[in-house]
Amino acid sequence: MSHVGSDVGVRGSKKQEETGVPGEKTPAEAWLADHLPSRIRPFVESEIRSRDIRDSVEDPGRALCAAFLVGLASRVDKVHLLQFDLKSRDLIQVVKKLGIENVEFHRGSGLSDEWIQSSLNIDTDLVKYLKGTGCLHGNQTVAIVIDSISNHILHRPTPYTCQTIHSLANKKNFDCDVKQVVCLLHGDLHDNQQLSLLEHTSTSVVRLTSPVSSHHNFSCSTLHKKATGKVIRITEEFTISEHFTVSNIQEVKKSTPKLSVMDEDNSVDPTANLTFNLSLTDKEKEARSNVVLPYTKQQEIDSQGNSPGEGKIFYQPDEADDFDEEDPDDDLDI
Repeated sequence: MSHVGSDVGVRGSKKQEETGVPGEKTPAEAWLADHLPSRIRPFVESEIRSRDIRDSVEDPGRALCAAFLVGLASRVDKVHLLQFDLKSRDLIQVVKKLGIENVEFHRGSGLSDEWIQSSLNIDTDLVKYLKGTGCLHGNQTVAIVIDSISNHILHRPTPYTCQTIHSLANKKNFDCDVKQVVCLLHGDLHDNQQLSLLEHTSTSVVRLTSPVSSHHNFSCSTLHKKATGKVIRITEEFTISEHFTVSNIQEVKKSTPKLSVMDEDNSVDPTANLTFNLSLTDKEKEARSNVVLPYTKQQEIDSQGNSPGEGKIFYQPDEADDFDEEDPDDDLDI
């Protein structure tokens, strides 16, 4: 497989043409129905408003970001790619190689070979920018892909970036229907507090990890927050083809190691090397069983005493005791 750029491998034919027949599934919808597990299939596209793809130097995620871009292009009318990374030009080559025509590129200043004085940079209000360009209007469905959001976090306050992502995913801010916002994030560039804030903002977080199986070239751990408040965590391994279609998906189930009988027999006795003895011999156990405890002796004394109904109470009054021989309740009519 030939490579375009350092992270994205691509070389393929043109994108499949949509049939346009009412009720006919698009290629992406057909793929979702055939490959995704049944328990997570319903919320994959309908409930996700913002998606966070976290990669690292060891596990780059631009190929997965390209796969999401290709999939979104087949489901919405327009995809807007906001470029804030030098390597994001690889996604442009992916789109051109696959012949995708409904992707609009928005390149920031200084990202091309020649210096471009663009109105798009890390200080730009993305909501106002997209409204000002007139690209989000009319009765159409759109998706926004940001490659990458790390530059904003490094140069702007993290809460401001989270608010920007939330505003982009909010349908009320635009005249059109924004289906999804996908952000590529270099997780190893940020601290845990910044990542936690972004995780709170995103509906779905995809963390790239190293695959365990040799039959897959990608692995990810996904956290999805449903509208009902339920949180789903799943780890999967998969393969991305030259045409940026995800296939061979397999869920990775974590198995808890069981303690074998040999391990139980060879377990260390915690009372073996103590300076005092916690165990009893057979003679000591027998002597302990023959000891008459105080409450046992008292029970025997009580059982040998008076029978029921023959108990007597002896009371020696003191000088301070004042006894009234008259009944205080004598006037009551009961």
